[in-house]
Amino acid sequence: MKKWTMLAIAGAIAVTATAMPALAVTVVSGSGTITATDSTQTNRVARNSFSSTWSNTKTFPGIITQSPTYYDLINGAFASNAVQAIYYEIGYSSTSTLNLPFSVAYTDSFNPANLATNYIGDAGSSPVASSTLTYQVVVAAGHQLLLNFQNVPGVPVDYSYTVSAFSDADRGENFLPAAAAVPEPATWGMMILGMGLIGGAMRRKKVGTAVSFA
Repeated sequence: MKKWTMLAIAGAIAVTATAMPALAVTVVSGSGTITATDSTQTNRVARNSFSSTWSNTKTFPGIITQSPTYYDLINGAFASNAVQAIYYEIGYSSTSTLNLPFSVAYTDSFNPANLATNYIGDAGSSPVASSTLTYQVVVAAGHQLLLNFQNVPGVPVDYSYTVSAFSDADRGENFLPAAAAVPEPATWGMMILGMGLIGGAMRRKKVGTAVSFA
């Protein structure tokens, strides 16, 4: 097999490997305790017993007056958000028997003075003690998932959480690879200049070879 043919096949394989989606699912999990030393927000989000899902999103349910309301904020974003929408499933639980926590999802930033800003979904209710409650949200490409855990009411209260990421509503795991970095204009110029020099060198080599065999 000729050298150029082998190189062409290798290049085709490399391109195919780059273009194929990477099969993966990421799970972010952790635990925490909401205490009176945590940050405070203005009131808390109302629990209306309706958990948001991928097929049934919900509008902001309003607020319940509660002062103070303490919260923890967690970044649950998956890296593939840079290139595609991500279907997130959030599960959380608590071993507390009273004043169980409530979880609300936001995109990109959280404003403790305006709980409706960047809101995308919530659990609808607090979990029953020692059981897991789940809800789902979709985050558009290029955006982050932020999770708010707040007390309802009283402190302290513990919680554990798991965030699962899927590529589609069928619980797919076909995540696209991260986008390749685009070279700076100066880099493009150097690349073009380099290719030009290589091409010139090859032409000179061909001319020299032809003369030597004349």
